Amino acid sequence: MILYSWQQNDWPNFTYSLQNVEDDLFFFVEKIGKVTGILNALPENIHQTFTRSAGNRSIYHFRRRQRGSTSYRINLKR
Repeated sequence: MILYSWQQNDWPNFTYSLQNVEDDLFFFVEKIGKVTGILNALPENIHQTFTRSAGNRSIYHFRRRQRGSTSYRINLKR
């Protein structure tokens, strides 16, 4: 079971290492950069429509998580 940071034995003085997640973080940042570049190249009206749509979807998934649904997952294919 994954614990929240405040549930760790060494809270609030816990330590962590980026070594195990560094490659995934760099991959994620690269993908975000590409998406940002694509969005910035879109005409303003399409950019706004996409941004609103993505925001609405984020709110929908956030509310589902608040209700206890565990059917959410980010899948970044390499």
